Amino acid sequence: MVRTLAFHAGDTGSSPVGVATFPPPSSFCRFTRAFQCEIGSITPALVQRFLNNLNLSARSVNNFRKTLKTLFEFARARRYLSKEIDLLEGISRQREHSTIEIYTPQEMAALLSAAAKTPLFSIALRGFAGPF
Repeated sequence: MVRTLAFHAGDTGSSPVGVATFPPPSSFCRFTRAFQCEIGSITPALVQRFLNNLNLSARSVNNFRKTLKTLFEFARARRYLSKEIDLLEGISRQREHSTIEIYTPQEMAALLSAAAKTPLFSIALRGFAGPF
């Protein structure tokens, strides 16, 4: 299933001037359901409220924000949205809290002995060199 988002030049009853087709990630579907209006009528405050109400982790909200940024850049490039309008103005990335845990030698040995042959090198590299 593919979703289509139509961009209208005038009121929403007019014919679309542009159409963008996107795969249906559930988060993007949430956005299209929440904003059934002209893209030019969306404000940064509405986008902020929408992101706040998603009830997702900081990482997921940041990923969603990145998807919206791509959508808004597409709309600007196609002139569906004025270049002077930044719908993410004042909406910064959320701080992601994560802790890095270090495996003990016994845990690493157990991982390596239980791993299949194909990902063994990758597991060893990440285990001994850290994330990259």
